[in-house]
Amino acid sequence: MIAERYRTFWPRLWAGVIDGAILMSVYWVALEWEPFGEQPLGRAVADAVFSIFAFGYAIVLHGRYGKTVGKMVTGVTVVTHGTELPIGYRRALLRDSPLVIMAGLEGVFYALTNWTESSPSVGRGMDAFFEWCSFGWFLLEFVTMLANDQRRAVHDFLAGTVVVRDTA
Repeated sequence: MIAERYRTFWPRLWAGVIDGAILMSVYWVALEWEPFGEQPLGRAVADAVFSIFAFGYAIVLHGRYGKTVGKMVTGVTVVTHGTELPIGYRRALLRDSPLVIMAGLEGVFYALTNWTESSPSVGRGMDAFFEWCSFGWFLLEFVTMLANDQRRAVHDFLAGTVVVRDTA
């Protein structure tokens, strides 16, 4: 039986939707900002700006408050597993480190395939590869979260954190 404090699947899902809407609005602005344009360099700069903002958003808010705007709205907080103390910036960075690494690698491969003499099919292949990696990570996180009583996902195990419902 899962303790009520750890029943966080739906609040986390809706928090992700809210945070996603916030982040996508920033991405849209970054893409539409005239200096970036639609050229490969402009797209790369927009992607870099967005990635820095997105990871900064998650790491700073989790490190400082234990929650993003979405988690604030849905009433859940990320705390240190076992003690339920604030997680701080180190654990916040650890939670996002797999995605930060994946985004960094994707950026490097994007640059290599778009600014060298590589075949366009190589770039499309790398895009597909990273899309599948992201999807695989999402599935691993989802299955892991549903497979334990505290609803800890892989990134929670990596960082020693757990998501709990806020107390009244």
